Amino acid sequence: LLAPAALIASVALYQGRLSLRSAAIDVVTQLAGTTTSTCVALILLVLTRVNPWLVAAALPPALLVIALQHTAQSARRRAERIAFLHRVTDILGQSAPFIDRGPALLTSITGAFDVGTAELLLVGGSGSAALRFLVADPTSGVRSSRSELTAAEVEALRLPAERRIVSVRADATNDRLSPLALDRGLKSCSVLPLRGAERTVGLLIVQEDHLPRRDLDDLIAAVSLIGVSAEQHELVTVDRRRGAGGDSRRARGSGPLTVCDRPAFMDALSTGLSRVAASRRP
Repeated sequence: LLAPAALIASVALYQGRLSLRSAAIDVVTQLAGTTTSTCVALILLVLTRVNPWLVAAALPPALLVIALQHTAQSARRRAERIAFLHRVTDILGQSAPFIDRGPALLTSITGAFDVGTAELLLVGGSGSAALRFLVADPTSGVRSSRSELTAAEVEALRLPAERRIVSVRADATNDRLSPLALDRGLKSCSVLPLRGAERTVGLLIVQEDHLPRRDLDDLIAAVSLIGVSAEQHELVTVDRRRGAGGDSRRARGSGPLTVCDRPAFMDALSTGLSRVAASRRP
């Protein structure tokens, strides 16, 4: 009783989000798994005392129990990641300015994946200044600031489209991206570009040793949604600001996508991508 409760409570306190209901569910689940495993072990022990050959007959149900526990844990992780993608989609669907939604997006990412130090960097159309949202630890909250892009950040924004994630080490002297980790006081970090339909609109920089390799696809899917929505929001803002003077932008967009229906198309596309990521269907 004490060991699972202490483990779950300490992890929740470290992450800064202790919920009694969630903790109680975790304790009951952990106790059920521990009790089942202990019972199976005792049965195998008794069988070895009676006849060691009987252990072979007990192995299939023991393996079945282990497989069921693994499946239950995998299903729970999948449900948590689907809920995370839905939260991101809900935040992106809000009517508030995209700049105001940055802290909520970064909080959702750090809460779902426990990535440690994380920074969400958004770049305007000019590409010279960046709006930054930083989480240094779970208890400090999100700090926002605006400053010029560094040379390493400009290099990261120019990464090819097929580079969805890049690992950077601070001690890699030959790597032009190494200042990304060095400037943030990290030994290593991972960089995920936020790509829109036409350009890279920002970066997500997370601590390397906290990166969830097992759930990396879900994190990349969320970053893709954020990138598409950030670019869409900028297009909508430009359209409203220029009004009838958007003929040059319309001429630049060939085909049926004009400056008026391009934001609507990007909205429908991001919604469809979120549904595919949640359902895992082809």
